[in-house]
Amino acid sequence: MSARVPSRSKSPADPLGRYAPAPFVAASAVLVLLIVFTPVLLSTGPSPLLTQGELTIDRVAGQNWTKFWVMPLDPHAVLYRSITLAVGTGFSWNGTCPTSPLSWSTTSDTQTHALSVNTTADPVVVNATAVYAMGAGRTVYAGEYAFDVVNPGGPSPTMLMVPCTSATPGATVPEPSVAVTNASITFGLVNYGSGGVP
Repeated sequence: MSARVPSRSKSPADPLGRYAPAPFVAASAVLVLLIVFTPVLLSTGPSPLLTQGELTIDRVAGQNWTKFWVMPLDPHAVLYRSITLAVGTGFSWNGTCPTSPLSWSTTSDTQTHALSVNTTADPVVVNATAVYAMGAGRTVYAGEYAFDVVNPGGPSPTMLMVPCTSATPGATVPEPSVAVTNASITFGLVNYGSGGVP
């Protein structure tokens, strides 16, 4: 006795299937989604998100210095036209940005991925500016912030931070008070577009 192989029933043919096979349609849909939702594929430079300037503050417990860094989200992909870090000293902390004349020391560099400065001063005001340029366009990231380390040599040192919104409107800090540990504090600088700080 021979085994009978059941015949497959033929379903009605998909009228569009012969012109647009399902794998082709799926691959095309994925490609369109990638192009629409990934601006990096459309531009000749890094995504605007990657050029975002960030200020990082390193204060190690038990040390008497603070390190301030300015760098982009991805320092390997972005080269800033210029970065400037200015540190203002010579004021007493009152929980707000100082309005009195300060003694400023400025560090800057051009065609760089990042810039840092160390200071033993406390309290300090830091004014950070990073200029990203590609072709004829440019974007300015900036922020001015005041910092004070409370109980620096004690068992639980704390860093107080306030944005100087009179100097850089829109500047914010993630938290006004952070315990000083071996970790860093990082937050984004304000994107002022091509015009610079108002």
